Amino acid sequence: MNILKRKRDRRIRRSVALLGLLAFGAWMWTGMFAHVRNVEATMVYPSFEVAAEPLQVLATPGQVIRGTMGRGQSIYGLLARYGLAQNDVAQVLRVARPVKDLARVGSGDTYRVRLDERGRFRSLEVDISGSRMMTVAVTPFGYFAESRDIAFETRLRNIGGAVTGDASMFPALMRIERGAELVRRLSDIYAWEVDFRRDIQPGDSFEMLVDEIRRDGQLERFGDIRWVRLTAGGVPHEAMLFEGEYYGRDGVSLRHTLLPTPVAEYHHVSSRYSEARRHPVYGFVRPHHGVDFVARWGAPVRATGDGVVLFSGWKGDNGYMVSVRHDGVYRSGYAHLSRIPDHIKRGARVRQGQVIGFVGNSGASTGTHLHYAIYRNGLPMDPLKLDYTPVFDSVDVAGDSSFTVAWDEVRLVLDSMHREQQVPGVRHVSNSTDSPVPVTNTRM
Repeated sequence: MNILKRKRDRRIRRSVALLGLLAFGAWMWTGMFAHVRNVEATMVYPSFEVAAEPLQVLATPGQVIRGTMGRGQSIYGLLARYGLAQNDVAQVLRVARPVKDLARVGSGDTYRVRLDERGRFRSLEVDISGSRMMTVAVTPFGYFAESRDIAFETRLRNIGGAVTGDASMFPALMRIERGAELVRRLSDIYAWEVDFRRDIQPGDSFEMLVDEIRRDGQLERFGDIRWVRLTAGGVPHEAMLFEGEYYGRDGVSLRHTLLPTPVAEYHHVSSRYSEARRHPVYGFVRPHHGVDFVARWGAPVRATGDGVVLFSGWKGDNGYMVSVRHDGVYRSGYAHLSRIPDHIKRGARVRQGQVIGFVGNSGASTGTHLHYAIYRNGLPMDPLKLDYTPVFDSVDVAGDSSFTVAWDEVRLVLDSMHREQQVPGVRHVSNSTDSPVPVTNTRM
């Protein structure tokens, strides 16, 4: 009996020990599962890390692929192209969602894909804003998403060129990467000083100091034009960015109350301001209170000054028309438009240079053009003869030493760059330096 009792006791002790071991294992497993579940909120283990076959990637190992999402392209197709399986792409989207919903990345958005030395996917970078970016990267523990500031590098670049035989400086600028951006900048700076259609002649030239904004060693965009000299019709026009505005050496601001022309890309003036002009449609003589700028169909029409939209829509013989009140004195009108943007409505505020319509041939019109009118205190004025006044007060050149010092510092930078280039004057020069223009009164 004692022997049977001892055997029974041993079986009971073994059963209790086994139950205890199972209970301890269940407790450990529950804790580990909860921990993994918490970790997976921000980190997902990549299945390709244990894949039997190497990934097939359409790129060079160690490469950074920069691109823009095309029309109809999705983030699924993009990541699949660089070696991620469908479940991996889903995990990337899940870990990124608290920072940015990658499913919303669409046409026109930029991206960067980084590969390791074996050609495998390592990270995806997507811009969140102009200064912030999101990275989804592979770590030894899984995918990890974070946002951070974009690392930009600013360099000062000297760009110059001469006007070609067709009396245009635009081809010289258009050959430069993002040169169209510089063409627009020059047109805006000298909108009150130079008519780029009539004043530019063969033999004229330009030179500028402009900030290059670089990212990963590549040009991202141009920043401020710090200084520029444009020779038009043999007459030099020099300007410097000082406290956020452009001034000539005499301290006079280049920005005036109203732009002289609302269409930068016009061909010629077909009809001028007149008190007695024979109407091309009706045939009788009546006043023509405005100027007709002939331009291509769809050319952008700019508001010639800050103001509030008074009228936007169809207005009889004027066709599609926009009228803007600039202040208590001036009002401008833009007629025969082909189209008006939806947001240009009565009461909308517009800025000088903002596109408010597009050239057309609507209303009583015999050809594609823009009819532009100016009214001062309710009375019509000739836009081509209006005395436009600068928006900002002139700088006291004699009394403001900082303005003089800023010009001197720009000159020192130019001389230094010219010596490095060994170019006497301007000969289609283009040079960069890491040193910013040391003009403390020039805002970035």
